[in-house]
Amino acid sequence: MRIKNDFIEKMEFEVHMFSVLPEKWILPDEKLDFASFCEDPTDPESLEEYLHSIYEVYTLKPAYWALVTNGEELISRCLLFTRSVTSKRGDFKLGGIGGLATREEFQKRGIASELLRIAEEKLRDEKCDFCFFAPLTDELKRYYGKRGYATLGKKFKYTGRSGNQYMEDTGMIKIFNKSDRLIKFLDSPEPMDIGEYNY
Repeated sequence: MRIKNDFIEKMEFEVHMFSVLPEKWILPDEKLDFASFCEDPTDPESLEEYLHSIYEVYTLKPAYWALVTNGEELISRCLLFTRSVTSKRGDFKLGGIGGLATREEFQKRGIASELLRIAEEKLRDEKCDFCFFAPLTDELKRYYGKRGYATLGKKFKYTGRSGNQYMEDTGMIKIFNKSDRLIKFLDSPEPMDIGEYNY
């Protein structure tokens, strides 16, 4: 894969794309993302609520892991998902992005943006019609908005690990394959069913 980030090249960091994550890179999700999602990490009730939400909707079954590493040190990571979305206008292949994060000391150097670009390139290679992301914060919404993602404009529904179904309206997408059929589906009031939620 071609790297388009001067800092990554200067530091001689390695960029990987794994379909099976090597055990040495399996880290608790909280090490990179905990502070973003838990309202108060020191409060037991807030912690319990956070862990329940992670268990319920964040099942961590990616198709690929994109990583930036420095020797044995994990610098940045992004999870990639693929699945089929069935609608009245036919089936579409959805690509999903999740868990994009960079170690604090290496932030503000474009590493996450470069990893996102590489992830999108992989999803295009997988023939995904569009990339889907559901931001949990306004900051994430602005971040992805600056990188070509637009508000989905319709509700999406998903099934949690418990089997309960949920409906949200926070989705964002970047279209890869702009077909008339896809545009008609996105413009319709029909909710997008993404199945088991793991973004």
